[in-house]
Amino acid sequence: MMQLQAAVIGHGRQAVLSDLTLSFHPGEFVAIVGANGAGKTTLLRTLAGFLSPLAGEILLDGSPLRDISVRSRARKLAYVEGETPVFGSITVHDLVAQGRLPSRAWWEWSLRADDERVIEAALATCNLQALAGREFALLSSGERQRVLLAAAFAQATPYLLLDEPTSRLDVRYALEVLELLRQTADQGTTVITSMHDLDRAILFADRILVVGEHGLLVDAPPRQALSADVLERAYGVPFAIRYEGDRIWLAPGDTR
Repeated sequence: MMQLQAAVIGHGRQAVLSDLTLSFHPGEFVAIVGANGAGKTTLLRTLAGFLSPLAGEILLDGSPLRDISVRSRARKLAYVEGETPVFGSITVHDLVAQGRLPSRAWWEWSLRADDERVIEAALATCNLQALAGREFALLSSGERQRVLLAAAFAQATPYLLLDEPTSRLDVRYALEVLELLRQTADQGTTVITSMHDLDRAILFADRILVVGEHGLLVDAPPRQALSADVLERAYGVPFAIRYEGDRIWLAPGDTR
């Protein structure tokens, strides 16, 4: 389990989100939503250990995250950036293979047979077999996003953190990725992802965190989290909400 205890997060000395007390449990799919600049990426990067909380504590399986070595942390946490990083002349296969580095001893330079099996499975899961020999830099932005996701799957960690994993994907691949993340959570992995698409957050997430006004506005199941008043506070525009069975329809804008 991952826990935030009265955490304050931000950049430098500037707090972005304050007084965060949260728990993330095995098998949960948690979506983080909110306006641009509300702190979604900052929260994910803090959970991943790239940023230190300004106050409070983050615990990973009972241990302070700050006390866990980078290598040990990489065996537990996989993080997929929202902005696609630029790599040199590296193939898709070799980039996905980087996900196996934390599981190998420092003196092991070659991939083991079981590493290759995990890599091939990650490529297949993300429909990348045909691109395995291609250079990463020559792919489309959507293809690169899927490669980074495959590398995270190859890392085979119990916690998966993703910053807008479907932002560069077309409708087909966006739905495939979200269904894959849902299945991954159902198999016991803790999936925590930022999302802009509220309708898809409703469909796939167990819980939704709505951030805004320098804090956490709500942490609840989708139907309770995405109320009209909370969404207006988060995004600054009114919302109309309509229920049809298990579906919730959201319409931002003037509701008069």
